[in-house]
Amino acid sequence: MKKAIVALFLLMVSIHCQARHKRHYGRHIAMASAVINNGGAGFGLQYEYVVNEKKTVSLYIPFMVCITPEPSYTHSINAVMYFINPGFRIFPTSSKGVVRYSIGLSALMGFGEGRNGDHIETRADLTSRAVGGLLLVNALHFQPTTHIRISLEIGIGLGSDDQPLTQGNFIGQLSAGLGYRF
Repeated sequence: MKKAIVALFLLMVSIHCQARHKRHYGRHIAMASAVINNGGAGFGLQYEYVVNEKKTVSLYIPFMVCITPEPSYTHSINAVMYFINPGFRIFPTSSKGVVRYSIGLSALMGFGEGRNGDHIETRADLTSRAVGGLLLVNALHFQPTTHIRISLEIGIGLGSDDQPLTQGNFIGQLSAGLGYRF
């Protein structure tokens, strides 16, 4: 009887371990996120593709829209910036599992509206604006199921704001997103 109980226990442990290894994490991830960066606060959409079989490297392309209120003497005028920052991520322990960390590099490119001097009264006082730079992105990903992903990301780097890149302005970005993995 004792041997039968031990054999049954070992069989259950074996089945449980096999079931855990058969979890399929897809290579494609679509995400929507809330974003705060130098261009203001906004929302973003992102597509990510896991490149290799071990699921340790991925390429991603986020697109973001950010709005910055520009104060005037009588009211606030919203300046709109559009960003795209393609990049890659490295998952040191693979992208499969419930909690995962990644580090990566992305190129930030943005265009939109900004201040034209100190005095703003109407939208006509806003001027076109372009930004660019490189970000080092750290992310923590929670995957409660094989299809749902919740991500927290912070990126810091250097870039330019209508100036030569040698001037070295600080760029920061924070985002929280919800995604579907397939």
